[in-house]
Amino acid sequence: MNEDRKRRLKGGSAAAGIFAFLILAILILNHALAPSAEEAMSESVAETLSAGSFAGIVPGKTLAWESSSASFSQSWEALKGNKRAGTLYAVSVTGTAGPWPTVFYHDAAGTVRFAGIIGRPDGISKPLTYGLTPRVLHSWQERIKAETRRREESK
Repeated sequence: MNEDRKRRLKGGSAAAGIFAFLILAILILNHALAPSAEEAMSESVAETLSAGSFAGIVPGKTLAWESSSASFSQSWEALKGNKRAGTLYAVSVTGTAGPWPTVFYHDAAGTVRFAGIIGRPDGISKPLTYGLTPRVLHSWQERIKAETRRREESK
C-alpha cells in the first residue's frame, strides 16, 4: 500500500470511530434522560388539566401506545382520587398557526373533551387564538375515539 492510501485509511477510520462514539453517546444520554422527560410531560399534562375545568383529574400510569401516527405521543390513565376516570392523551395538533402539544380527556362514559394546550394556561378557553378551530378539535376527538375502539378491539 502506498503512503497516500494509508493516510486516507487512517483518516476514514478516525472519522468512523468519532461517528460511532457520537452515536453511542447520544444513545446513552437518551436512555438516561428518557425517564425525566416522561415525568416532565406528565407534570405538564397535570398543569394543563388544573388550569382548565379538569381539577382533580391527574395522569396516572403511562399506557402503552401502539399507533402508527407520530401525532399520538403519550397516553395515561386519568385518575380522580385513586380511581380510574378515563384516559388522557397528549397529541400534537396542527392548526392554522402550526402544531401545538394538546391534551384530550376521554372519560369513562366515552366522551372525548379537549383539555387544553400544554404550556398555555388560556389554551382551554381560547384555542382559536392558537389556530385550533372547533373543526380541528372535533376531528381529533373523533380520531381519539376511533383509536380507542381499535385498541380495545385488539385486546
